[in-house]
Amino acid sequence: MKVAVLIHSNILKKVDGMTNYYKKLCKYAGASNHKIDIFLQDDEQDQKIQDNCVRFFFSKVKSSFQPLPKAFLSLNPAFYIKLMWYFHKIFKKENYDCIQISSAHPFCFAAALVAKRLNIPVIGSYHTLLPEYLPYWSAERFHSFPFGKLISKLLGLFVTFWTRVVYCTSDLILAPTFKVKNALHQRFPRTKIEVIGRGVNSALFKPLNNRNQKMRLLYVGRVSMEKDLEQLSFLKKYDDFHLTIVGEGRDLNRIKETLPFATFKGNLQNGHLAREYGSSDIFVFPSKTDAYANVVSEALSSGLPVVAFNDAGVEDRVQTGVNGFLVSSTQDFEAVIIRLKDAALREKMSLQARRSALNLNWDLIFERQFNAFSLAIEEYNKKLKKFFPILRKVLYSFNFSHAFLGSLKMGFYVFLANASAGILAGVYSGLRQSLISFLMVGINTSFFEFLYFRNRKLAIFLPSLLTTIVGTTIHFFTGTPNLITTAATIFGLALFNFSMLSEIHKRHATISPWELLKIFVGYFANSKKQIRIKRASNV
Repeated sequence: MKVAVLIHSNILKKVDGMTNYYKKLCKYAGASNHKIDIFLQDDEQDQKIQDNCVRFFFSKVKSSFQPLPKAFLSLNPAFYIKLMWYFHKIFKKENYDCIQISSAHPFCFAAALVAKRLNIPVIGSYHTLLPEYLPYWSAERFHSFPFGKLISKLLGLFVTFWTRVVYCTSDLILAPTFKVKNALHQRFPRTKIEVIGRGVNSALFKPLNNRNQKMRLLYVGRVSMEKDLEQLSFLKKYDDFHLTIVGEGRDLNRIKETLPFATFKGNLQNGHLAREYGSSDIFVFPSKTDAYANVVSEALSSGLPVVAFNDAGVEDRVQTGVNGFLVSSTQDFEAVIIRLKDAALREKMSLQARRSALNLNWDLIFERQFNAFSLAIEEYNKKLKKFFPILRKVLYSFNFSHAFLGSLKMGFYVFLANASAGILAGVYSGLRQSLISFLMVGINTSFFEFLYFRNRKLAIFLPSLLTTIVGTTIHFFTGTPNLITTAATIFGLALFNFSMLSEIHKRHATISPWELLKIFVGYFANSKKQIRIKRASNV
């Protein structure tokens, strides 16, 4: 199976939960001989590199007018057109069995639209709670604006709508936890949703024997406002607690001012990060906007009891009173940390934390991931047996080339037919007929292509019938006399047109007017060549 994964940033340069997942997926694919192509967006390079069974495609296409964060939306139409052109060229050449998008970014949305047009099943992987994240970003951006709160609220509604639009292109959605799955079911009730989960390297992240004079509290992750680190400011009241923060972010200086008593260690990875976990006593996670939080799995694997909010996306791993606490308020957060001063309770929870993390196996996770590609293809084929998904598929595959040429041809004919009544009347009638023809020819040709591989006779008859019904209806409202003769004429011409398309498709596996032009030019050139050869041989 040949699959492609679309990621809106360069995972080779970035460090966060989502990029770490896809880095591990690349290593797993290489080790297990799965073939996978990773499409990344990078403003600095436009190339392709090969790494074992994984190929990396770097796109340099970028937007010049982007008023919202990159993960939300671009209002530059040229950006979408350039992206779709870029993906169409590659997807058609590579002939993928399935693609997976990682976010609601325009980079992913453009790829999904191209995939729908080329009959490629789409998986939507849900990594970020965009509607929940937006208030933190918009509050900071618009707090000084008049009606700033109203602007933030409207943006929230819009981003929720935009996320639905993007993920509606998916035949299958992958959720990180059951809580996220249930929330997504309310937004996408007709789409199949599977929980994929995440693993943890339990050999790297493991408990260490440590004896701290002060109880060490640890946070690992991005240092930004949406992580709600300000919720930990109550710790300044306690001299027997020491807070360590590992990570960097755009709000680092602001958080340092809010938490002057904490130690900030910047980004740590691999062994350095594992030692930081192992030398701590409790893991604190005040964020409410995470869909999964890989750092919680690393903390559990290191034997740390976890204190987090109910909305943190960790409910599948943290059990209150067993390996940590899930709380609903800052007061409860403070209360359970004080309760964890009890060394015996911490030791008991540490054992349970480690035990629960051993079930988070990466091999099992990636086995589910690759099974999801096959499942998406099954879901795609099921949808094609239902009426509305077929109609949506026809609209996705709208044949612009035939629609454009058909509209020009019909518009010109109607203009000539009505030019005797005056130039303006002829132009008006021609433009009206051009618009009608553009829609009818585009839809009917894509409908023909959809049916052709399933039933060739139906591919001729049904588009012809649809053309006749729509055409006759238009003539009825415009007062055309003798509708029966008109309908019969339209039906006969449509049957002839689609019969010709069927024969051309059978011989050349294409109905694209541009490709057919190349074929006919090639025939003409070969014919002239053969004539010259015969003349030369006769001489």
